[in-house]
Amino acid sequence: MATCRREAGELLTLNALILLASLPVVTIPAAQAAGLRITLRMLDDAPIYLWRDFWRAFRSCFLLATTFGVVAACAALAAGWTSWIYAQMAGQHVLYVVPFVIAASVALLVCAVAAQGFVLIAADTEARPHLLRRAVFATLARPLPILSGLTALAALWLSVAILYPVSVLLPATVAFSFGSLIAAFAMRPVAETCTAGNRASTEEEN
Repeated sequence: MATCRREAGELLTLNALILLASLPVVTIPAAQAAGLRITLRMLDDAPIYLWRDFWRAFRSCFLLATTFGVVAACAALAAGWTSWIYAQMAGQHVLYVVPFVIAASVALLVCAVAAQGFVLIAADTEARPHLLRRAVFATLARPLPILSGLTALAALWLSVAILYPVSVLLPATVAFSFGSLIAAFAMRPVAETCTAGNRASTEEEN
């Protein structure tokens, strides 16, 4: 909330930038990663030149964020579709309850790993050849901050859907940038720990 009060105007501008950069659809992952990098800097109270820093982050994250986003989207769709099928079968026979729980847990894990992966991309300007492995380890190491962040994000967008059409202006004003701030706040400690650990390992190897 302190960051929201301090950066209210910047958050509104950031929201517009994320929307603008997401218009071609294929650029959505890079736009989200760039927005996360800006909100991470906001949480650190670091100086921000919003327009310049956003587009610089967008360009530097584009390839990695797009590739990771496509893989994460395919995995989430597959896990979600499997959960939906088992949910329908569980309604007809109790034996399918266990497979449904397993499939739903996998779907949740995929979403958590995807969210953590984007925060790791945003937190580090260097290429991350083992991004997926690091995202999985970070998620399993500290799942509660990630789950709380995902819950807050889900509540935010659920409120937008419930209040529609009254809330039609909400996504255009605060939802995207505020969602990035929530994700950055919830998953920043994990990202910083992993980044520090990776740099220490690199120094030891050198």
